[in-house]
Amino acid sequence: MNCFMVLSIFALCVASTPFFVVPLFLLAFAFQYIFSVFRATSRDLKRLESVSRSPVYSSFSEALNGLDTIRAFGCTGRFLKEHRQKMDKYALHTTPASYLLLVHSFADPRLLFV
Repeated sequence: MNCFMVLSIFALCVASTPFFVVPLFLLAFAFQYIFSVFRATSRDLKRLESVSRSPVYSSFSEALNGLDTIRAFGCTGRFLKEHRQKMDKYALHTTPASYLLLVHSFADPRLLFV
């Protein structure tokens, strides 16, 4: 429905002012270019974020799967220390997640109005 309303508004603008066709095509090409750059950037940032989170998830699942063994051998302190180190390392390298948040917060409102 939203797409139909936008197209009908553009049709009314073109019908009332035929010279509006030229800026309309320029805007369409500009929007297509911006959207393609946003899509590629968003995809790469999501990939970087998942790669940087991978050690944290694997450490957590490893600890959950071997919880009985870890407790039996009394290695809870070592696993906790290793997991905290991986969490701290992830916290220092959260730039992909923060960049992804910035890209989405910048582009989402602008894409909603188009």
